[in-house]
Amino acid sequence: MSTTLPPFDQVAMDRRFVWEVQRLLDEGVISSFRELAAKMEVNPSLLSLIERGTNHANQRLLYELHRHCPVANVPWVLLGEAATGRPEPAGWPKRQRGRPWPQKAVEHAEARPKA
Repeated sequence: MSTTLPPFDQVAMDRRFVWEVQRLLDEGVISSFRELAAKMEVNPSLLSLIERGTNHANQRLLYELHRHCPVANVPWVLLGEAATGRPEPAGWPKRQRGRPWPQKAVEHAEARPKA
């Protein structure tokens, strides 16, 4: 049985890459993209650059993702729904931008008297 794959679509693969990294974050496989980026030796702003179309998911990124997170679904990122059955994402994931505030900083800010 052979699977008929759709024509290659870089934007769709980029979107799947970002969604897969988001899944790894949501499931606690990685604690932050900054941590994963350091392991992969890539720019920490890579996800934003991919979303803007400045950079793209490529063979090296897929290899490094699999090397550092063996549970990553690289076949889905590369081939999409036609080969894996996992649905295609409709858009980009909603991600927190920048670094989250440390809890102590939030508590300190909330404790300040209002002017």
